[in-house]
Amino acid sequence: MPVVSLLRPHRTALSRAYDLGVWLAAYGGFALLRYQPSNNDIPWAALAVFAVVTWAVYCLLGAIVRLHDGRARTGSLEEALLLTAVVAWAGGAVFLVNLVRVDIPRTVPVGAAIFAVVGAGWGRAVWRRFRERDWDTAGDVDGRRCLVVGAGEAGHELVLSMLRDPDGTWQPCGILDDDPLKRHRRIRRVPVVGTTAEMGEVASRLEIGTVIIALPSAGHDTIAALSEQARDAGLEVKVLPSATELLGQRVGIRDIRDIDLKDVLGRNQLDTDIESIADYLTGRVVLVTGAGGSIGSELCRQIARFDPLELIMLDRDESALHSVQLSLNGRALLDDDGVVLCDIRDAEAVRELFCERRPEVVFHAAALKHLPMLEQYPAEAVKTNVIGTRNVLDRRARQGRAGDLPLRALRQRARQSRVGAHRVRHPDRARRPGHRDPPRGHALLHDDRGGLPAGHPGGRDR
Repeated sequence: MPVVSLLRPHRTALSRAYDLGVWLAAYGGFALLRYQPSNNDIPWAALAVFAVVTWAVYCLLGAIVRLHDGRARTGSLEEALLLTAVVAWAGGAVFLVNLVRVDIPRTVPVGAAIFAVVGAGWGRAVWRRFRERDWDTAGDVDGRRCLVVGAGEAGHELVLSMLRDPDGTWQPCGILDDDPLKRHRRIRRVPVVGTTAEMGEVASRLEIGTVIIALPSAGHDTIAALSEQARDAGLEVKVLPSATELLGQRVGIRDIRDIDLKDVLGRNQLDTDIESIADYLTGRVVLVTGAGGSIGSELCRQIARFDPLELIMLDRDESALHSVQLSLNGRALLDDDGVVLCDIRDAEAVRELFCERRPEVVFHAAALKHLPMLEQYPAEAVKTNVIGTRNVLDRRARQGRAGDLPLRALRQRARQSRVGAHRVRHPDRARRPGHRDPPRGHALLHDDRGGLPAGHPGGRDR
C-alpha cells in the first residue's frame, strides 16, 4: 500500500507536527537573514519560544476554522487561502505582543509568517502530488483505450476519474480540443493530441476504438456532428450527460453512456407511458390488424403484458403470424383462435370477424409502407391503406365504439410521403360524424406537384 495512504488516517496530527517544524524553521531562517551568520548574539532560545507560541496561536485559530480537520482539500486553492489567513492572524498577534517587550527584532515575526506560508503550502502541495501519483498508479491496469473530446472542466474530471479507477475500465490515451490555448495542456500524464478535425487520424495512430464526448454544455448539433465524424472513422461513441442532467455533481466514469436520440435531436425522445393504459386493455378483447408487421408485432408484445381477455392477431401473411406468435408464446403451431389469417381488403371477411369475435379495442396497424414501390403501384396502396382501413373503420363504427380504434401505422407512414399524406385523410374523415365521401374519381387521385387534382373540390384547374 502507498505510504501516503498509510499516513492518511493520521493526517491531522501529522499536519500540525509538520507546521510546528515549519514555524521553527521560519523563525530560524529569517533570523539568519536578519543577523550575520557569524554573529554569536542570535537569541536562539527566544526565537524557539516565539516559534512555539506562534504555532500554538496558529493551531488555535486553525481549530476554529477547521484548517487541520479537512475543511478544504489538501493542496487546493481553498486550503491555500485559508492557510494564508490563519498564518497572517497568528503572525500579526505575535508581532503585536513583541512590540511591548521587543524580545526579538520586530521584523522577525513578520518575516517568519511569510516563510511559514511558503513552507506550509509547499508541504501540502507535495502531499497532494504523492496522493495523486498513487491514484494514477491505481489506473495502470490495461483498459479500453479511448480519446476524450474536450479539455475543459468536465474532461479534466473525467480523465482524473479514469486514472483513479482501480479496475482500469478506461485508459485515456489523449484529448481532443479545438481551443488553441489548450493545445499544450496535459491532464496528469494525458496530453491534448489534436483537434476534433483530426479525430480519425489520431485514433488510427494511437490505435483507439472509442471516443468519449465530454462536452456537457454542447448543443445537439455539435454532438450530432462529432458522433457522425467518429462513426465515419469506425469509432464507438460515448457521451457524458448534459449539464442539466448532471445537476452540478462531479463528472466520473459512472456517467459515461452510449449516445442516444435526445443527444442528437436536442430534445427528449417521446415515449408512450404504456402503464397508464393498462386498465384500457386488461380483461378486454383486443384486435391488432397487421400483427405480423414491425409496429403490429410490437403492439402485440406490449398488449400481452396487460392480460387482455383475448388478443386477436390479424394479418394476411402466415409467416409473419408464425413469427409474432413464436415471440409471444415460445411456440407457434398457428392452431388457436389468437391468430387470424385475413386480408382487411376483404370487406366480407372483416365483417364476419367483427360479428364473431366482437373486439372491444382495435389497434389498426395494417398498412403498406414501402413508398417508392407504392408510388409505382398506387392501386395496391389504395386497396390496403384506404379501402382496407375503411373496411375496418366501417365495422368498428357499426359496432358502436369507433373511438377505441387508434390509427397507428397509417399516420406514421403517411407523414413520409405526399402520396400517403393525401390518402390518409380519407380514413380520418370517415371517423367524423356526418362526413360525406368525396366524389368518385377524385378521392383517390394524387397530383404529383403536391396540390389537389384538377376538378377536386378545393383544388384548382390547370
